[in-house]
Amino acid sequence: MQGSLWSRLRLTWVARILLGGIFVYSGAVKLLQPLEFAGNIAAYQLLPHFANVFFAATLPWVECFCGLMLIVGWRTRPAAFMLVGMMVVFLIALSSAMVRGLVIDCGCFQVGVSEDPPPLWISLIRDLGLLLLSLMVWIDACRSRGSAVPA
Repeated sequence: MQGSLWSRLRLTWVARILLGGIFVYSGAVKLLQPLEFAGNIAAYQLLPHFANVFFAATLPWVECFCGLMLIVGWRTRPAAFMLVGMMVVFLIALSSAMVRGLVIDCGCFQVGVSEDPPPLWISLIRDLGLLLLSLMVWIDACRSRGSAVPA
């Protein structure tokens, strides 16, 4: 029993650090080029112009903050829950762009427009993996809330 608890804690710790690092990096890239990121958001053709700019200005901060919270292990449950919500929204936006046949850069880890963006299905698969990882961290944080082991 004790061995499985430690295995679960190690797996969750690795998942938190990995997920946190990914989101800190992703947010930092977008923070450095907010106008280009607004262009990436606008390419999805889902939001009015002011909303593209608003999300380009706020989303990177949320990504960085949630990532840092996971890395340091502070308030992991709400941070992971926020990431689950963001991943669901990202997946819906990507799916919508694919269905409409848009050829765009997803804007996930590099901002701006490239000559030959990778297919959106690659981003969709990656984001599904990140959603599963976020769900795993969130579920574990919910389980750990009632135990003596801090989340």
